[in-house]
Amino acid sequence: MTWQRLAVPTSTTYAQLHMIIQAAFAWDNYHMYGFYPAWNRELTYDDTSADPYAEGTDAATAQILPDLQKGTVQYTYDFGESWDHRIQLEETRDVKRPLPICLAGRGAGFYEDGLGVREEAFDLDAVN
Repeated sequence: MTWQRLAVPTSTTYAQLHMIIQAAFAWDNYHMYGFYPAWNRELTYDDTSADPYAEGTDAATAQILPDLQKGTVQYTYDFGESWDHRIQLEETRDVKRPLPICLAGRGAGFYEDGLGVREEAFDLDAVN
């Protein structure tokens, strides 16, 4: 299993979190994505600027914190490969360091475009 614990500002939008996850997993943002709150499966947040047919709420303007306060949120990247991630809020607190930052993790994840599992170990310094 691969996971990462990320600290982000409470004002983070879905689009910003998408880019943070892209950086954390060393992906290149080649594919479409969507976020789906577990508490309301009919609600979706998509990149409506990249897909004129997207039917979800614009990910660039919606903040993720209100949804995470109600439960987990699923992030799906690359609808062909369906890289599914479960996002959960562990805590909110005041921090004095610049955010976002990766606090911990396990597993190096997968290469983009289904090219297999990364063989290297999780490297906190490389992620940050």
